[in-house]
Amino acid sequence: MMKRKVIKHNYFSIYAELFDYFASDPLDQFYAIDEIANNSNHPLCKTLNENLQELPDVIVKDVMKDKKFNFLYGDAKDRNYRARIFTFIKRLDYLIPSTRINLLKSQSSVDRPQPYSHSVLKYLELMDDYLVPLSDFEIQGSALFRRGFGFNILLPLPSRNSGYWFTQALCKRESMMNTKVRLDPLIIRERDQYPLMGYRMLCYGRGLDWARLNKLKEEEHGRWLSDKLYGRSVQFTDFVWSPRNNEIHFQCEELPKYEDIEIRGSRYLHGIYKPSEEEFVHIDAAVRIYDTAEFDARQKQHLRKIGKLGVRAKIFQIDGSISQQQFCNIASSFFVWNEDVEQYFSGN
Repeated sequence: MMKRKVIKHNYFSIYAELFDYFASDPLDQFYAIDEIANNSNHPLCKTLNENLQELPDVIVKDVMKDKKFNFLYGDAKDRNYRARIFTFIKRLDYLIPSTRINLLKSQSSVDRPQPYSHSVLKYLELMDDYLVPLSDFEIQGSALFRRGFGFNILLPLPSRNSGYWFTQALCKRESMMNTKVRLDPLIIRERDQYPLMGYRMLCYGRGLDWARLNKLKEEEHGRWLSDKLYGRSVQFTDFVWSPRNNEIHFQCEELPKYEDIEIRGSRYLHGIYKPSEEEFVHIDAAVRIYDTAEFDARQKQHLRKIGKLGVRAKIFQIDGSISQQQFCNIASSFFVWNEDVEQYFSGN
């Protein structure tokens, strides 16, 4: 009997083929796991149920005391089985985004980091920061299709839909010829196995006080400390407008909590605004990944003073004419769920 390849984390082992399947899924595993576990015709049904049964009983019993678990499954007749699925999902919720972060940290050590070694991408020319032209893909929702396979723009957060809204904003521009994106290293599916999703949310900006910004002579900066629901996972958000010659550079960074730096980086956005034209000529977005020492240094300084710190993985870049409205829409959608940023770009 061939020995299974496993991935281990804190007394928990997941079969590598299951990890690869769920990591490549553009939807959260919460939606797929029941369908697989209860469908004997699914090729991974037996494998998944075997893995679930191997979970240590002591961990499963602890999960059955969890408040969230009991809220969802307190009255379920198959509580033990539900606890095993709940445990499995919680481990994947850590393992998948932490694997993504580790791949981004090591991106400079290989010529073509994932997913660019894939057969349908290996001849695609990589630009600086591992970006590729968005126009080289057919776009549906947040899916980027090429030669029978679906990909995704690099996710800035662990949530699988965290890139949905800014992908929509990028695609609403009249031309995508000057838009370049970084592909996510994990999300790859054959087209007929790539689930398409649609989400509804009011996510746009109505503009700032541009008349005042057009006359800006000195740096303008701020920091938001959010106490909203999503803000519980955010340390703070910094922004700064910096006049430089005939341009104004905008920077904004959302720093995560220290306990989350193994599964996510900070969301970072940069734009170059020309007051004389009343439009932007450049936007780029990235995730900044900090280790413990870098995080400690970062939280002691405002964004405008830190310089180059941490590992940066660029997500997208746009060069050319970008209107004030387009910039606000892209900024709001990139920082989706950050109410401080969304309110700022709506003029509140």
